[in-house]
Amino acid sequence: MQEGPHAHSTLVRGSTVLSADLGADRVHLHAIENGTLVRTASVPLPPGTGPRDLLSNAARTLLLGELQGTLFALDDRGGLVAAGVSAADWVEGDHAAGLAVGSSGRFLYTGLRGSNRIAVIRASDLSPVGAVPCGGDWPRHLCVIDGDVLLVANQLSSTVAAFRIDAVTGIPHPLGLPVDVASPTFLLPVL
Repeated sequence: MQEGPHAHSTLVRGSTVLSADLGADRVHLHAIENGTLVRTASVPLPPGTGPRDLLSNAARTLLLGELQGTLFALDDRGGLVAAGVSAADWVEGDHAAGLAVGSSGRFLYTGLRGSNRIAVIRASDLSPVGAVPCGGDWPRHLCVIDGDVLLVANQLSSTVAAFRIDAVTGIPHPLGLPVDVASPTFLLPVL
């Protein structure tokens, strides 16, 4: 899994471009100078993190580690300001994927591929709230639409499942049956 550098995702935040290097356990920061990217810093993460997904939430950047379900908050210069975990009951063989924020900004959501769950995380301190079945197999990506609906792309079952998010607890509850979609890997809300 981590045989060498493996760029996984990027995030543009103001004039900085961040990239998650899943294979090297690093987040790279770049500036745009004369139309090209220039690396300005490289933030090392604990070995075995497998940085996968980046998300902008309020005044910080959030990073999800695929291999251990860890979460990190970074400041605008890439400094680590907080760390947490996606699930209190991490299952051996799980791989975290997709990071979404609820409309209130209070809760985060990620898929746990392997145990096929959605992990709910408190955004303020990156602590786990709970986990619920994802409604399919291999939850690869998630997105929040219409304020309180969470959609989950279940790649191996070829389904997209919908959930209503409880505004108080942050826990998602299933909305009907999953919809058949061939190998969904990414969801993008229509604006």
